[in-house]
Amino acid sequence: MIIHPQGKWEKWILRFEGVGNSIALYLLLGIICLSVWQLSPLPSPDWSPSGTAFGFAALIFIGLTSLHGILWWILTREFLPLTPVIKRFLSSSIRLVRPLHMMTGMVGLGLAIFHAIAFLSLTMVWNGAAITGIIGLVTLVLLAIDGIGLMVSPFLSRAVHRWIALVFLVVTVIHLVIVL
Repeated sequence: MIIHPQGKWEKWILRFEGVGNSIALYLLLGIICLSVWQLSPLPSPDWSPSGTAFGFAALIFIGLTSLHGILWWILTREFLPLTPVIKRFLSSSIRLVRPLHMMTGMVGLGLAIFHAIAFLSLTMVWNGAAITGIIGLVTLVLLAIDGIGLMVSPFLSRAVHRWIALVFLVVTVIHLVIVL
């Protein structure tokens, strides 16, 4: 979606989005490289990430990413009787949260990978937590790939993206219920 900046605020948001997305992408690539290095047979640093800490950090960033979709869902539901003031507030909120959607999503994906690496580097036990975690990570990767596809292709469906997000949300809640 192309937004034509109208004032200083919109120009700042577009600048913030461009710089933030670049930083988030390089963070994600760095995390993926470090994770591959950690799992490879090559000599790697004697450092093991804290699975719990990275899991909670991933949850926070993915929660921030989810705000965009939740606000859109509330705004577009016809069965919700929203006043014009609330609709304007939601529209403004979406404009502020939109730049964070991709940034926090990429960082959240990277943190989820670190979370998975922490438990894969320990003894891998096939229990409910591990299975739901793997399903959640695969769903999150599919969600990220679909989100990238939505940016570059007009032929992909946003409804599919929402359904993948819903499946991810359900699996994450089940994972959290098992773990906590």
